[in-house]
This record gives sequence, structure tokens and C-alpha cells, in this order.
Amino acid sequence: TYSWTPATAGTIDDPTSPTPNVTPGFTTTYSLVVTSNGCDSDADQVEVIVGTQPTSNPGANETICLGSEVQLDARAAGDPNASTYTYSWSPAIGLSDPDIPNPIASPDVTTTYTVSASSNFGCGSDDATVTVTVETTPEVEALSQDTVKCAGDTIA
Repeated sequence: TYSWTPATAGTIDDPTSPTPNVTPGFTTTYSLVVTSNGCDSDADQVEVIVGTQPTSNPGANETICLGSEVQLDARAAGDPNASTYTYSWSPAIGLSDPDIPNPIASPDVTTTYTVSASSNFGCGSDDATVTVTVETTPEVEALSQDTVKCAGDTIA
């Protein structure tokens, strides 16, 4: 006979099965004891590591002038078991690299960027957005021709 512990209802489908299905809500170590002919085996353990869904925060909206750039900075957190996160930004237009946490954005028009992060366990975050507003650059044009005047003269 097989005996898995913990045998918490809803997290293990059959604690007497040699191959139960488990769905723990957090990282759990399961122990197995096998009994045969009235003798118990030593317990053996298996750890099921549960990665949680991370959150992604791309920071505050930014405003730049046309032709300028700003560094975006996504930060993922929330998966205590994760040692690394990968990032994906879209659209990729105007970004130095859509697969890093902190790309340089230099869009030609106001653009809302979406970022998601995934932990090294493959758990992905919900999408988060940041808008880079592009202000138009003013154009300057002198209204008069170059003029030579003496010191103290006025120009009308």
C-alpha cells in the first residue's frame, strides 16, 4: 500500500495511489511510505515547487520631445522562488530591445507600451502599460532679413 502525506483534500487526488496528481497552492514536500507484508519502508520525499504569478510594474508615464528618448524600467516581483525574470515589450517599434527590462524608447508618436514578465518557472505576469507621450518640437523662423545697424540704432 502507498501512503502520501500531507494528504490535504483538494491538493492530492488519491493519497493511496503510487502516482497521485497533486495541485498544491504553494511549495510543498510530499512524503511517501510504502507498506508491504506488514513492513513500512523508509519515507522518501519529493518537493513540488510552485512558482507564483509575478507582477510587472513599468513605472510612470513619460513625456518626451520629438527626437528625444527615455529609458523605460519594468520591475517584476511577487514570485519568491524565482531567481530570474524575462521581459517582453510591445510594440517593439521605437525600442532599443523589446526583451530587456529597461529598453530605451524613442517613438515618433505617442505610444503605449505593454510589458509582461515571466519567472524562470514559466509563470507569466499580467500585462502592464506605460505611455510615452511625444510632444512636437516647435519650429522657429526669423521674420526679417539679416540687417546691419550701428550701435544705438533700433530695428522696427
